[in-house]
Amino acid sequence: MSGEAIPRHGGRGGEPASAIAAGSGPASAPVSASAPAPASELVSASSPGSDLLSAPATASGPHPGPVRAALEDAAAWRLIGLLFERPRSGWIDEMAALAREVEDAMLQQAVSEARRAASELGSSGAAAYLAILGPGGAVSPREVAYRGREDPGGILADLSAFHAAFAFRPQAEDPPDHVAVEAGFVGYLRLKEAFARARSDAEAARTCVEAAAAFLAEHLGCFAEPLCHRLEGATLPHLEWAARCLLARTGPAPAPYSDFLRNGDAEAEADCPSCDGCP
Repeated sequence: MSGEAIPRHGGRGGEPASAIAAGSGPASAPVSASAPAPASELVSASSPGSDLLSAPATASGPHPGPVRAALEDAAAWRLIGLLFERPRSGWIDEMAALAREVEDAMLQQAVSEARRAASELGSSGAAAYLAILGPGGAVSPREVAYRGREDPGGILADLSAFHAAFAFRPQAEDPPDHVAVEAGFVGYLRLKEAFARARSDAEAARTCVEAAAAFLAEHLGCFAEPLCHRLEGATLPHLEWAARCLLARTGPAPAPYSDFLRNGDAEAEADCPSCDGCP
């Protein structure tokens, strides 16, 4: 990356992602899993990145607690990303392995629902997924669909800058603004943070922490709430559970993105530059 400022769509002005990454090195509380908590309750109880700056590593040595917490959070974010991916061979096994690393009750319920759907639908599970989150599906999983009249090219460029700054190369079929890819990127940053803390590299750990907080504020936090509302009552329940897990971590959407909730989908989609069918 050249380090030049690129258009930003959040609260950090024109600061390039490379500036955030300079110097970097190579859960929410358990809830009852009997039924999804209302999205309004998740919004009121959460704040984006509120715990990301706690207990930094110091030169005196690594902190096992924060290292473990970062590793568990990395697994949780990756698990959320997987839940939003199209079902494929090995998908359930990968989720099961990650689920053993997290204690979040909502995530465990989401994985249980995904297992049930895979068992009941078999090979038709992918088609059921595409009917909801695929091209022309009922709900768009892409950030650009929720950003009103903002330039989608600028949003995608900012995402690419984040990825390049931290050498993130997702092996996925989805575009970079897909919720699965964005959640996976936060998990990747948390994994890098854990590695930095284990090496007692306080500067690199803080770089990852700050980047994750910025990414949540400028990208995932802008559409997690409207996505969660749109997935309420989804025919694949694991998608609703995954969306609620996501919202519990990002907090409410800032204005004007919350207008998607206040003004209704029809009016909001009229302003969407990709409303003719987000892939």
